[in-house]
Amino acid sequence: MGERTRTFEESNQLRDWFNLIMGEALLGSPWILGYASDTVPTWIARVVGLLISLLAIAALLKYAEWEEWLVLAAGGWLVVSPWAMGFADRATPRTVHIAVGVIVVIVAAWELWDFRRLMAAREASARQQGITNF
Repeated sequence: MGERTRTFEESNQLRDWFNLIMGEALLGSPWILGYASDTVPTWIARVVGLLISLLAIAALLKYAEWEEWLVLAAGGWLVVSPWAMGFADRATPRTVHIAVGVIVVIVAAWELWDFRRLMAAREASARQQGITNF
C-alpha cells in the first residue's frame, strides 16, 4: 500500500496548531521564566503572544493568506524587539523573543510558500484544462 501524503489543509492545520502553541508559550513566558517584573518585554510577550494565538485560531477556523502575513510580521517584530525596545541586555527575555520570533517566522513563511505553490499548481492545472476564469 502506498503512503498517503498530507494535503495542504492538513499540513496547514498542523502549522497553525504549532503557531498557537508558540503564541501561548510566549504569552506565559514572563511568568514561567521569571521576567514578569520586566515591564517592556512582558508587555510585548503578552500582546504579541495574544496576537499570534488569535491569528492561529482564526487560521484554524478558515485559512486566509493575510493571517500568515500578520504572523510573519509579528515574528519579525519579536526578533528585533529586544534592540528596538531596549531590553537586549537581558538574556532571558531577549532569548525568548528571538527564539519564538524566528520559529514563528519560519513556520509562517513555510505556510505562505506552501500556499503559493498550491495556488500556482491549481492555476497551471486550470490553464491545461482550458479554464481561464479561476
